[in-house]
Amino acid sequence: MRHGTKLLGLSQDGEPLVFETIGDVYVTAAKLKDVMAISPRRGKIIPILNGPQEEDIFGVPPTEEEAPEIQAETPFEAQDKVPPFSLFDFDAQGVEKNVLLLFHKSIFDADEGMSIYLRPTAADGSSLAQEFADPPRYRIYRFSENGPVPMDGAAAEGDTLVLTQNARSRSITREDEDFFAIAIERLQPVDDDIVVSDLRISSICGETAPDFVLHGSDELETERFKPFGDTATLYDECYIGSDRLFSQRSSDIRISFRLDTEEKLQTFTPQQEAVELKVIKRKPQSVLFETVTTSPELVSLEYFNGIGWKKLSCKNDCSEMFDGRRTGECVITFVCPDDWQPLANGPYDSRMLRLRIMQADNCHLQPCIHTMPVISELRLSCAYEGEWKQPARLEAIRGTQRFNLTASLAAGRPTPVFSPLPYGCDALYLGLDSKPAGSPMSILFDAVESVLPDSSPLTFEYSTPTGFKPLKVLDGTQSLTRSGTIVTMPPNDFAPLTIEGVSRYWLRLTDSSELSGRALRFRPVISRLLLNAVEIKNQQTMPEEKFFIDVAAPNMTFPLAATNIYKAQVFVSELPRYSPAAMEQMARQTPDRIRIGHDQFGNVTSFFVLWDEVDSFDNSSSTDRHYIIDRMNNTISFGDGVHVMIPQAQRGVAFTVQAVCCSGQAGNLPAGAVNTLFDNVLYIGDISNPIATYGGSDLETISSARKRGASIVCGRNRLVSEQDYVREIYAFSDSVEKVRCVAGRDIWGREAPGCITIAIMSRDYAEGSYSFTSLNGPLKKRLKERCEATVTDDMLCLCEPAYVRVSVDVWINVENAALSFDAQNLILDSITSFLDPLESEGHSGWEMGVLPTNSQLWQMLHSLRFRGFISKYIVTARYVDENGAHETDLDSLPDNPFAIAVNGRHRVFMELENG
Repeated sequence: MRHGTKLLGLSQDGEPLVFETIGDVYVTAAKLKDVMAISPRRGKIIPILNGPQEEDIFGVPPTEEEAPEIQAETPFEAQDKVPPFSLFDFDAQGVEKNVLLLFHKSIFDADEGMSIYLRPTAADGSSLAQEFADPPRYRIYRFSENGPVPMDGAAAEGDTLVLTQNARSRSITREDEDFFAIAIERLQPVDDDIVVSDLRISSICGETAPDFVLHGSDELETERFKPFGDTATLYDECYIGSDRLFSQRSSDIRISFRLDTEEKLQTFTPQQEAVELKVIKRKPQSVLFETVTTSPELVSLEYFNGIGWKKLSCKNDCSEMFDGRRTGECVITFVCPDDWQPLANGPYDSRMLRLRIMQADNCHLQPCIHTMPVISELRLSCAYEGEWKQPARLEAIRGTQRFNLTASLAAGRPTPVFSPLPYGCDALYLGLDSKPAGSPMSILFDAVESVLPDSSPLTFEYSTPTGFKPLKVLDGTQSLTRSGTIVTMPPNDFAPLTIEGVSRYWLRLTDSSELSGRALRFRPVISRLLLNAVEIKNQQTMPEEKFFIDVAAPNMTFPLAATNIYKAQVFVSELPRYSPAAMEQMARQTPDRIRIGHDQFGNVTSFFVLWDEVDSFDNSSSTDRHYIIDRMNNTISFGDGVHVMIPQAQRGVAFTVQAVCCSGQAGNLPAGAVNTLFDNVLYIGDISNPIATYGGSDLETISSARKRGASIVCGRNRLVSEQDYVREIYAFSDSVEKVRCVAGRDIWGREAPGCITIAIMSRDYAEGSYSFTSLNGPLKKRLKERCEATVTDDMLCLCEPAYVRVSVDVWINVENAALSFDAQNLILDSITSFLDPLESEGHSGWEMGVLPTNSQLWQMLHSLRFRGFISKYIVTARYVDENGAHETDLDSLPDNPFAIAVNGRHRVFMELENG
């Protein structure tokens, strides 16, 4: 879309109004998909639109019950919209993490009474245990059924970090393997890498009872039980289950218990005895049978390896432990096999130890005395004493990205476990889904609040395959302190780059000032970000008119075909005045002010020079190219030819006029009113003005002419005093409502020697700073032309007032509910009218530097007449300065000559008198 493209809008009367684009813009199909703010100083990553999302520390996705419900959106709602955000404000909760995750198949499978030990060694050989145990800087988690849960205890004992917990952990799957894990989270930003040269882990579990004990299919009491029942039977089995302890691979498992024995005589029943003795009834029974003894002479300890039962290799020989010859305290120790697998047995699916009778002589003879073991106070424990192992897997989360550090730690290389964000300064990242196909491209930044803080200019950058490079832009936002557009030409090496796992074509706005690190400072609120934005003006460029002069004369006046002339471009033919060489030289020196034509042989055939408009010829000299436009009568006039130059008579065109017309105040349209193209333009879809058009004014009235005349008479068209500046600004535009000029003060009211600060309040101030922004440039240029030569651009500061938003909460009692609505409207309308700074019928408004007081507001409220009474009211004043937003009492506001009260949010709370 080229400069001067015409658009149409409808006025309130339904009349079409023409608008023109101020600059060129390439309407790109690229969309703004991701916006995020990153602060390495604060260690923050804040997604504003899409961007990286926060996830569980351990990387476990939420279950279906935990996952949020996503509602379907209409196509319009599904469009990517940037929500309002405060620029470079990193106080919000971010999605970043700085976490070290340690994984092991068994060591971290902790339960009540289990201690986990860590020995982190820094690159210089010192221990990091004391640092990791510092609660303000670190927090340590385990993974449970409810997700990440802080450890119950963390303390440093020498070079060892001791962790305790009172609940069972839950396993995590990584690359099809199950691990248990702990996470060490850094709570504060780090300036430099925290590096470990080695990291060792161990654990000790206190004594605990088994999960269950089974004899065959019978479940036994774990505190006291007979593992093989009352009698010994070959290949009889007892199962001791503890899934957690028996999964502690390579740990030392210790089973302690008290062993006792009980005897039971196994003999014939009377019926059996009668059958056995029927052929030898005459002989005494006592000599026919001899009583024998038996016990579980050999017992095998076995575990299930996923295929079958395998003999467990114990450190002490316990195969004859249950043969009846030993009682008292007993201990079985062994190294937990790595291939121990769970097995379903009855109601349990768990890892279990099987005790199996392999030898029991005489167990089938009768009568026989069976000496059977009785186990009580059975306790299991595990430890990795003397064995400090490296984690089976080591991960780090930096920002929102995960890194596998296992190989680095295993190789013995110095391994950074906590690192700062690798992005330099605080910045705002804008991610496009594709590369803009043409140039220039434009982005609208719509700012809510506008002040002039002490801030350095922003740095704009773009992404390339190797990183970010500086980007040249035309910044119409004054470093994003006010609404406006940023226009840039996308370079050829503009390429996608991955930031926090998101690959986009990135534009980066960097705040390199020290102010960004301050907790309190002014931060403008950006309400919208829109691509393909271009400034428009309510103007229509008319066809160029050609004028001929037969005889040049003093004070020539010519009628123009245009009306409501905003400005004009006048080129005057000066072909007879100069030689061809001089004309060629002038064309090279000032090509924007010269139009030169040549024939096929290179001879100069036409030569036009751009002339300048003035208010009068009083200050013109004989070599000045000046003219005057009478906008009341739509004419153009030239001087006398002696004190100022005039066009000369010649055969061809003497001068041309291209007028630009406007509609004045009728061109002030609401948002969305400019929505039609004047001509057909290819590849353009919908158009609309997201911001209302402002600043249009009609020809000066008699009142404004008097003000301008008084300004000329008093200051002789020169600006010397403060009042001279005020009168000149009032005369410049009738959209200006209030002006305050103070020399030697800045916008915050502080002393600033040599500074001339002028606060300007427009009539449509409530709609935003757009009207002031449109006035700022041309008004400052006008003031510079008429002020003292010693006043520089830096010394002359034009700004908006320091708006103080006053909010009032009122509590009232009314006689009955039917009166509440009228009373509420009366109070709200009265407060709004009282605080309105603009002059209206019956209200004189407020001047800059004069703020309402609590007593004045009290008098106004108590002067209202309604069937009830006011029981209480609270007044809050909010203002924004370079240190951020502040809220205080109305009478506690700092003294500022540029402060002016405006309406904030008012509320009325009602109660009935009878309760």
